[in-house]
Amino acid sequence: MPFYSDSSLTPIIRVISLTIVISGVKGIQQSYVSRNMLFKRFFYSTLGGTIFSAFFGIALAYAGFGVWAIVAQQLSNTAIDTLILWLTVKWRPKKMFSWERLKGLLSFGWKMLTSSLLDTVYNNIRSLIIGKMYSSSDLAFYDQGKKFPNVIVTNINTSIDSVLLPTMSNAQDDASRVKSMTRRAIKTSTYIMAPLMMGLAFCATPVVRLVLTDKWLPCVPFLRIFCITYIAEMSVEAAMGTAIKGNIHEPKGFYATHNLHSNKNGTYKDIVFSPEIEPYIYRKCLYKKVGDAVEYFDNAAKCLGIVFFKFPDENVMRNVLGHINDLITIELQ
Repeated sequence: MPFYSDSSLTPIIRVISLTIVISGVKGIQQSYVSRNMLFKRFFYSTLGGTIFSAFFGIALAYAGFGVWAIVAQQLSNTAIDTLILWLTVKWRPKKMFSWERLKGLLSFGWKMLTSSLLDTVYNNIRSLIIGKMYSSSDLAFYDQGKKFPNVIVTNINTSIDSVLLPTMSNAQDDASRVKSMTRRAIKTSTYIMAPLMMGLAFCATPVVRLVLTDKWLPCVPFLRIFCITYIAEMSVEAAMGTAIKGNIHEPKGFYATHNLHSNKNGTYKDIVFSPEIEPYIYRKCLYKKVGDAVEYFDNAAKCLGIVFFKFPDENVMRNVLGHINDLITIELQ
């Protein structure tokens, strides 16, 4: 017997689960965009997906498609978002696989996955229980009351995180700096969101009446409770800080990165590293293969790759980086 004793949910879940596949494709481009801090691409893709899916969902709802209008809205949002990213970001993944890199990613990635799964269960267990123990109407009012403040908090935090995380990655070996940036981000988001939550709590009734009509007024108490909850959580985090978890450690040795770039247009042939710097290279991430077009470097999107260095001491690092362009040759056809 189904958990909710409602077999009509089965086709809905099957169709909406396609967003997982589409999001997997989108995630590749998002990682590239985040690493190179090309945030205009995020803006265009999110704006395009949101506007299209909103009109599409509303049109289907007016046409009488019921719950399938919501399913179509979510699918179209993810699909359009992915499509715009793939059209605006020219980088494409290569048909390559490395067990060594997979091992390095899994050693840290499984912890993040476990943490995300636990967080998802924690945030949704209440809805699961309410849906099982009470009526579908009670669950609808609860979820709708949660949705408004959650949308505000999620969008503001996502905007801050999309800029913060790439910046933090450049200082990942400086624990004190990472903690400082994280605490500053928490305080900034609190100063922005706390007034919004208070305003939404005070104006909950007219907002719900205007946006959702009178039949949704029973969700107002839930909306106010969630607004107060978010304010309390943010206040505690801003005052005490949040534990910085993850792979933050004091560095052993001296590390540096270098963006590979060309000073002219052409066709990629090879990149030659001088024997003088080879002993200090511990990782190379090359984005081009033989025959690919190379453009004059004037922004991060035209980077040919990244080289990661580890030096035994500061003097060696300064000496090598002082004339790094003489030690790396970009060969074009």
